[in-house]
Amino acid sequence: MTHQLSFVQHRIESVTYGKDHMILQIAIPFYHKNPRVIVDVTANTRRMWTLTSFNPLFCDIEFEMSPDCVCDFGILPFRGGSVDILVYDPPHLPDDVGLKGRMAPWRTTFGIGRSVKGKNIGPLFPGFLAEAKRVLRKNGIVLAKIKDYIHNNKYQANSHIFCKEARNVGLTIFDILILVHPSGGSMISGRWKNAIHSKNKHVYWIVLKKEK
Repeated sequence: MTHQLSFVQHRIESVTYGKDHMILQIAIPFYHKNPRVIVDVTANTRRMWTLTSFNPLFCDIEFEMSPDCVCDFGILPFRGGSVDILVYDPPHLPDDVGLKGRMAPWRTTFGIGRSVKGKNIGPLFPGFLAEAKRVLRKNGIVLAKIKDYIHNNKYQANSHIFCKEARNVGLTIFDILILVHPSGGSMISGRWKNAIHSKNKHVYWIVLKKEK
């Protein structure tokens, strides 16, 4: 790990095969040399931080998750220009996906119960991005985990929607990383007798910057 952290001061790979903690451990020192305040606005159970060396402020809308701060990521309780890095991992699926079957337990575990009712999660983005623009210091960054997916037989390009909304509020799209999860498998299962879409094994980590 020490060798890896030394290496990424010079270069970061655009595709990482692994889990979220690897992205955070590499990306934070690479994109911000001296962050004083790191805030995870969607902390949930804090899974992605367990193997990192960082100690962010944990925020979540669910009191049951015992965050440092209970709040909605669309109404952040921080003064303007006070945060160096915001980490954003919203629900990756709309609410109705988790209403039945094996997806039902995800409503709490992955926040789907707080997600939007439509086909994609785009309506979650504008409020957070406006708040990000407000609370970030100059040259502060957002590290956002955004996943595209198929819903109702249509591709939901959430990464595109997120970037469009970021431009609308005046944040710069600084970089995009791809994380390929090792547990991603085949679409062929008891539910998918005949696969007509490829299995989406990756997520995007989108880096936004509040420039001077």
